[in-house]
Amino acid sequence: MCTMYTFDRQLWDTERTTIVNKIKDDHRSNREGISLLAGYGDDCTFLQTHSLPIAISMIAELLEVHERVWLHLRFATTGFTGINGMHGFVADKYRVFHNGCLSRPLAYTYNVDSELIAADIINYSIDTALDNLREDNFANVMVVDTTNGAYHVHRTGGGSLHTDGLGNYSTYPMGTVSIPVAAGYTAYHEGAELLIDAADYMDEWDEGDIGTKDDLDRLAKANGWHLFGVPYSIAIGFDITLLTWMDELYLTTDYMENELCAI
Repeated sequence: MCTMYTFDRQLWDTERTTIVNKIKDDHRSNREGISLLAGYGDDCTFLQTHSLPIAISMIAELLEVHERVWLHLRFATTGFTGINGMHGFVADKYRVFHNGCLSRPLAYTYNVDSELIAADIINYSIDTALDNLREDNFANVMVVDTTNGAYHVHRTGGGSLHTDGLGNYSTYPMGTVSIPVAAGYTAYHEGAELLIDAADYMDEWDEGDIGTKDDLDRLAKANGWHLFGVPYSIAIGFDITLLTWMDELYLTTDYMENELCAI
């Protein structure tokens, strides 16, 4: 079966050898292509390759600038092989990664059964697409929003999926990512922090301006800002100072001892 993972920079920095060894081990049987996704928006990078050294090198490079990567190693149980069968199937703004086999007959009208999940997202919604998977015995799925880095993770019944409880996942145990995920599990993880170009907003905010949470609410709702993966409305309950630094918009508070924290 395919294997898939998502892990952040912190896990990579502390468990790099374990992660690399696990990917190498899985690649011995899953040799029908490696798909790698990192970033979001204009900085979104998507790579498909048959080269394990290239993939591992790119993981290291991407995690220098991005907070998280999503990775899929394919074992072709159904459908096309080669590039056309690799995962990260497009569903509007989403990329879909799947390991397992879909049992619905409709799945076999596609080049790869996993494309049915992407089609359900396009035609209905993510919730409906994941709900439809409950009919299948084995379907682990990651659906990534490429506009902000938010992602859904779902497990049906068969197979295995593991987590560390911190948003990192692996099909099989991988270092601290070893907590079994229960059958029927679905989780939604907020996107990573967004770096906003200050030039777009300096007509409303000047360097050193003081604003209240109501002021931030207005801009945040208009622009979809998050603070370290937590919705701004949960993270911010106090007055804020907006600063510019290296042409990016940052948030600083006395609560955080005036450390610069990217919105």
